[in-house]
Amino acid sequence: MITSGFIHHKHSTLLASLLYWACAVFLLLSFADNRSEYLKSEQEEGIRREVALVRAKLEAKIFEHIYKAESLATVITIDPDFALKRWDQIAKKLLQQTPYVRNIGAAPDNIMRYVYPLEGNEKALGFDFRTNPRQYASVLKAKSLGSVYLDGPLELVQGGQAVIARFPIFRDYPLNTDYWGSVSVVLDYGKLLADTGIYTLNNASVAIQRPYPKSPEPVTFFGEAEVFNQADLMLPIHLPNTEWVLAARFTHLSPDLSLVYLLGLGGFSLLYTSLLALVRAYRISHNASLQDELTHLPNRRFVISYLEKHTSEKASTDFTLLNIDLNNFKVINDSLGHHTGDLLLQHIARHLRGAVRKQDVVSRIGGDEFLIILASVRHESEVTQHIERIRAHLARHPLELGDRVLEPSLSIGYAIFRRKKPRTIEELLNIADRHMYENKKAAKAGHPLST
Repeated sequence: MITSGFIHHKHSTLLASLLYWACAVFLLLSFADNRSEYLKSEQEEGIRREVALVRAKLEAKIFEHIYKAESLATVITIDPDFALKRWDQIAKKLLQQTPYVRNIGAAPDNIMRYVYPLEGNEKALGFDFRTNPRQYASVLKAKSLGSVYLDGPLELVQGGQAVIARFPIFRDYPLNTDYWGSVSVVLDYGKLLADTGIYTLNNASVAIQRPYPKSPEPVTFFGEAEVFNQADLMLPIHLPNTEWVLAARFTHLSPDLSLVYLLGLGGFSLLYTSLLALVRAYRISHNASLQDELTHLPNRRFVISYLEKHTSEKASTDFTLLNIDLNNFKVINDSLGHHTGDLLLQHIARHLRGAVRKQDVVSRIGGDEFLIILASVRHESEVTQHIERIRAHLARHPLELGDRVLEPSLSIGYAIFRRKKPRTIEELLNIADRHMYENKKAAKAGHPLST
């Protein structure tokens, strides 16, 4: 098949595939008796893809925000006093990372004692869930599950509609017998749906149902319930500890046969879209193999591939390679535990990325060792400035773990690649490694190198 050939061939095969399918569509046009059904099936397939994409976007956006919000629940579970004393600071940080979160609340003993932001949500403060059977049922559901439960859409006490992620908090996690209360993360229902593209679907009426606690029948909260009685397509939306159902009923599927001669272009566009989907799936899979699991930075395989490209005869720019090693990491691992070590590595990764430019590459190549490729940096003075900037940035951002503060110390070596005097990858790595160890040795002796 042409699509199989595309997988195994490169640019020439791609061209042959497109030509083949263009011819195939052209031949199909000669079958007048099949034209109407063919166009109709193509139209339906397009709607199915669009509806499936809406479903995928909705799942992805909700999962992403719940995953990020779970960090707040974890902090409260570990140390409620610490978290609540710093409630505004922690909640503000979460809101900055989650564009669909409208507000956040913490309810010790199921009474809303903490709300952020308070402005516009004053009515929610002091709200006792037990006075609202509808919302209390979802809180109890999350408690019984011992995990997050997605509730809504529902009418908020402070006004408006929202989807709410309920996180139960237990003092004795993971036994989950000593219930502290709950955390509610309120998602902007309207904005969330709008960004999935559900309002712009053509030729289809859509509706969404979900189960409700203590309700024998699912409730339709978007669209018309009649869509489910005549649905052409129903897709499950898998969410944390619950499942919604997205239904679509196709409308206006009466192909205009006078437009049949445009199907060549339409078929070409459809196949092109399919090929793009295949390329994208491959790229996602390929990128996953080039990423460090802990820090989500590019890994060693990515860096070697990058260096092979930028040190080849076709290389167009100079660059500098920085070899960075975290000092005393083994001591931290041994004394504070591997979890703290992992947190420190993630912290270093995040702030190394924040200390360099967008065009620079930051990677973790193993253990406590990082590589940075500074694009278009070719002079010693520039290298020194970048290294000083990295050190200063890390010094301004120590890792705070409760009452403990870890101030990372780095040993940094470098190697400069110049097109006029090219070096191999092995030479670059060895030079940067040697400089790094000289820097580390000097630092231990109390005479750090100026790098």
